[in-house]
Parts: sequence; structure tokens; C-alpha cells
Amino acid sequence: MSAFDRVSTLNSLEKLRRSVIHSSVVDVIADWLVGRRGEVIVQGASSVSFPLSNMTYQGTVWGPPLWNLFFADAPLALRKCAFQEVIYADDLNAFRVFLNSVSNDFVLCQLRRCQFELHQWGAANCVTFDSEKESFHIISRSSSFGSSFRLLGVQFDLQLTMQEAIGECAVEGHWRLSSLLRSRRYFSLKDLALHYKSHILTYIEYRTPAITHAASSHLDHLDSVQKRFLRNVGISSFEALHVLNLAPLSCRRDIANLGIIFRAITHRGPKQLRLLFKLSCSHTRSSPRFPSHRYQVLDEIRNLNRDYLDRSTYGYIAIFNMLPECMFHCDEQVLPISVSDFQSNLNKLLKIVSHELDEWFGVFSPRTTIHDHVLRRFTNLSTVEPQ
Repeated sequence: MSAFDRVSTLNSLEKLRRSVIHSSVVDVIADWLVGRRGEVIVQGASSVSFPLSNMTYQGTVWGPPLWNLFFADAPLALRKCAFQEVIYADDLNAFRVFLNSVSNDFVLCQLRRCQFELHQWGAANCVTFDSEKESFHIISRSSSFGSSFRLLGVQFDLQLTMQEAIGECAVEGHWRLSSLLRSRRYFSLKDLALHYKSHILTYIEYRTPAITHAASSHLDHLDSVQKRFLRNVGISSFEALHVLNLAPLSCRRDIANLGIIFRAITHRGPKQLRLLFKLSCSHTRSSPRFPSHRYQVLDEIRNLNRDYLDRSTYGYIAIFNMLPECMFHCDEQVLPISVSDFQSNLNKLLKIVSHELDEWFGVFSPRTTIHDHVLRRFTNLSTVEPQ
């Protein structure tokens, strides 16, 4: 993991001249990139002016495209070592998959080689990497290396149990809930629920894709936030679903992951998602008793018999394939309906199931056996209008 924040003006202009951009436009950009002087003004008082140079000037229209053009060839240094890159703003992350039988010494050797190649690119482009922001991590269930790291605001431990991330989120969630409950006498039930959704639920669900595969014992710690909220306002989970349109956190995680799969097969998400989830070429039904919809997703991960994979978004493929056909329709409109409409249909189905089954919490969960899953009882539904 590395970070960079400087852009050489001379190198930028050279790359612009080698691109398809007209020379006249390059001359205009060159004039715009000339060094400036800046000041910091606080309450009318200004600091001593200081030079601004070798940067793309953040907040400008030309800044992002010039930045992207300058660093477009940086990933080539990583690919040279068979690593794949993930770039977000000025953060550059490189990763590579190794077999479990490969020793950590060999993996670290490859990491250092990748780092060296990137530093060589940096030297040629007048880019200096901050050593304090560089780190090596080996993610493994049995022989990990390094310390936990934060990526896009989520704390990842090296065994990917996500216990640290869930604990941090639960503590913050309970603290926010305590602040909300102190003011509950000033709000109606619906207003309290609105504040809960706005200030607490959004914070918790930001981490949903990262923590889905965690063990149920860890997720129970997080789910206790909403259970505490419902307990303090005096309503049950069933009433919260139907009165406040607030499903249990476990159900919301299920619906979110099914939405990810739907987004991928309808080619609305990032291209990386389309590589992970693909429509099956075969539409053969596993049993005539359980009719299947037309959008069956290829499910190969389940054969690996890994519990943490079955709990992850991959595990939801089996659930997605069991959904009734009406989940993919909205107002007599066939696919592609929006992801929002698809998830709204799932929420309606959840409300229907909650009237008929005590175990409605697990209607979309892959954490139960698939062959006798409760969802199989509702595959013949022709409508999703809640009762």
C-alpha cells in the first residue's frame, strides 16, 4: 500500500504531448500549470505567501484528468511483477494471490520486488512515495503477516474475521444510539425511526459488504444496536418491519447482497462485479417442485465447502437462484428493473413471509441449509404485494 501527492509539471506536459491532445491545448494547460503563490486566510488575516508548484491544483476542473493521465502508467510497474492494482484517489494498493503452500518469505520477496519496480517508476517520474504510508500485508487464515489495516474507512484484520471492524462499528453505533435516546421525549416514534435511519443505520450499513462473511457471533454484537433501539421504543421486530419499514439488520444485509448480485448480472455495477457473478448457460431446474426464474447465476463456490465463502456474497447465489420470478418484475415491466425496485420487491416478500412463518428472519439467509430453505415455500408466488 502506498500514497503519492505530487505531480511533476515537466513530466505531465511531456505525457500530454505524447497523447492525442492537440498541441495548442497542451500550450494552454502548460500556461495554467505555471507555479503560483498561495496564502491561508483566517478571519481576514493572511499568512506569508508560499509557492505552489508541481501539482494539479485540487478542486479545479482540470485537476482529476491531469492527475489520471500522469499516473496512468504507474500500474504497469505492478503488472510487471504479476500484481493487480486498486487505485482510489492518491492511494495505490497492489495485491496478488498465492497458494497456501507458498512460504511467507517468498511472498515478501515478491512484495519487495513489486515495491522496487514502483519506486523505479517514481524515480523516473519525479514522484516520491511516503515510506510511513507503505506497508506489506499477507492475508491468510493460517500464516498471516503484518498488522491490521484500514481500507476505505473499514478496518481489516489479516484473517478477515472482521471482528475489529464490527466491534468498532458496534461501539460507535451504541454511542450514537445513546445520544438519540436521550432526546426521544421530543420526537414521535416515526421521527425517532427517521433519526435512527439517518444517523445510525447509514453508519452501520456502510460496512455491510465487508462484514457479510463474518461469524454470526460477531454480527450479533452489531445487531444488538438495532435490538436495543426497538427495545427502548417499545416495539417488536415484526412491528418495526410493518410500521416503520425497518427490517432487522440481518435481513437488510441479505437484501443488500442480493442487490449486489442483481446489479452485476444486469451490467450496472463495476466491471469487477461482472467477473465475479455470471449468468449460467444452463437453465436446468434442480427439481420440478421448485420452479426457477430465468436469471440463474453460475454457482461454483459452494462446491469448495468453505463456511466463510458460503456466508459471503458468493453464498447468496444459491438464494438468488431460488427467488420467485415476480422479484424481477415491477409494474408489469420485465428486466432490467432498477436495483432499488428489485430490493423493494424483496422487502415486500419479507413482509409476506413474516405473516406466515416464525422463522421469517432467515428467508434470504445463506446461513441455513439450502435443500430445505424456507424460501422454497414461496417460489410459486405470482405477486409481491404485501398483506
